[in-house]
Amino acid sequence: MKLRVLDKDLFKLTILTTGKEKKDFYFPKIRVYNWYPFNINFYYKYSDSKEFMYLVKEKGYEGENYYGVDILKRTKPLATMNGVPFHPGVYKRNKYIMEKARALGIPTLLDQYNLDDVEIGFNEIDHCMIAIREMAEDRYTNDVEDDFFRQFSPTEEYDELIYSYLTDEEQEAFTELGEMYSMLTVMIKLAEGN
Repeated sequence: MKLRVLDKDLFKLTILTTGKEKKDFYFPKIRVYNWYPFNINFYYKYSDSKEFMYLVKEKGYEGENYYGVDILKRTKPLATMNGVPFHPGVYKRNKYIMEKARALGIPTLLDQYNLDDVEIGFNEIDHCMIAIREMAEDRYTNDVEDDFFRQFSPTEEYDELIYSYLTDEEQEAFTELGEMYSMLTVMIKLAEGN
């Protein structure tokens, strides 16, 4: 799924079809949070047989299904409200993420913002993620006498080990921060497109 700003009013969304082709859709830029999932483990696909776009979940994703994604057989076409697509599950989760972002001082799609504001938002997310990771790393070092892994530069194996020490709340915070990050990437496209 690829989102591209065409002009000051219009997005182009390119998605795959069930027949493995690419299909383009054109949507107004306003209220993109009504339909565009901030969680990158979800994306739209087009059903050639049903002739509509629907939201799917990445096969390997084991996290929470906040958007209420179901199998194609039970899926309905994406609704529109005043010409703007609307997915109730996406809208509800995105509003929640934007409220959490605001509480952290991160700009949202509901705010007036520029590229500098978005950059500040990215920095805030980075600080939050580092703080959460450091808490997990502290738990690991307190739990393990052999500090073997800490003597080397961070590796994927070390990162996986540290992330296994995240609490459920920290894991949820990481998910939310990731969705805020995705929101900010959409905001960059909007700010650059204006």
